[in-house]
Amino acid sequence: MNFETNQGPLSEEELLELEELLVSAGLPSGAMTLDALDGFLTSLAIGPVRVGAEEWMPVVLGNEKNTLSDDLPEATVQRLVSLVLRYENTIAVIFRDDPDTFRPLFELSAYACAEDEESAVQAWSHAFMNGIEMRYDEWAPLIEMAELTDEEGERSAMLLGPVLLLSGRDSRSPGLTSEQREQLGMMVAESISDIYRFWLPFRDLFTGEP
Repeated sequence: MNFETNQGPLSEEELLELEELLVSAGLPSGAMTLDALDGFLTSLAIGPVRVGAEEWMPVVLGNEKNTLSDDLPEATVQRLVSLVLRYENTIAVIFRDDPDTFRPLFELSAYACAEDEESAVQAWSHAFMNGIEMRYDEWAPLIEMAELTDEEGERSAMLLGPVLLLSGRDSRSPGLTSEQREQLGMMVAESISDIYRFWLPFRDLFTGEP
């Protein structure tokens, strides 16, 4: 696959095209939905180190062996990869220009019912945590700080807490009410912007880039 792209952020029409390709392109069952992709790429965009597309793209497409069905037309695969890469750039530009304007996709979308929205929020949050696992050792300082009981630990826990709870990976997740999930969902955007700022000095240290 060609992982190079010099094109700009996606238009609304291209975003809809990407959503359709992800669910109809004959990809493996583990391929991400658009909500999951948004959470996953957001995690990669704000983390302490860069992860190359050659490593994360197979995760997005649901095949970590980096192979796709021969039944998929090459043009379809290349179009899908191009749109995913440009979507990554779309998210990166938001944080570069003004992190406070970031909103998770589920906050910008309309859903047919509350259950669909909760499912989308969980998919987004679960995929965000998958992004952390791509570089867990580098994320460890924030995760370990969140486990402390002092004031610094409480602040760190507030950064990851909303996403962790919504992802279903926390022992307290099953007991959340719909109202609590809604409140946590409203906290995600600010938490993500704060995590981005938390990692900025580390990102400069590791890459020499802002």
